[in-house]
Amino acid sequence: MRLRVGVILIILWWTPFWLLAPDIANSLSGLNNPPSVAAVTTVIVVVQTIIGLFGFWVAGTGVKSIIKGSTRRHALGAIWSIFLHGEIRGQDGTGNDSNEGPAREDA
Repeated sequence: MRLRVGVILIILWWTPFWLLAPDIANSLSGLNNPPSVAAVTTVIVVVQTIIGLFGFWVAGTGVKSIIKGSTRRHALGAIWSIFLHGEIRGQDGTGNDSNEGPAREDA
C-alpha cells in the first residue's frame, strides 16, 4: 500500500498542473488583490515538488533507484508496473520465474 501511495504522489508530481495557472489566476481575479499567473505557477510548481519528494520518501529507495537510473519513458513504465502489481518486478531478471518449483527426484 505504501508503495502505491508513493507512486500516486510521484505521478501527481509529473502531471503538468502548471498549465492550469492562467485559468486559476483568471478565476481568482475577483479578489481584492488577485495573484498573477507567475505567482500561481510558482505556487503550483513548489507544491508539486514537495508532493514528488514526499512520494519518493513514501515509496522508498526502490522506486527512486528506478527513476534515477533510467529514461523518463522507462521510468513511467516501471512506475505503472509497480502501481498495478504493488511491487517492483523484473528489475534484474533473477528469481522471477514463478514456474520453477522444488526439484523432483524420479526414482
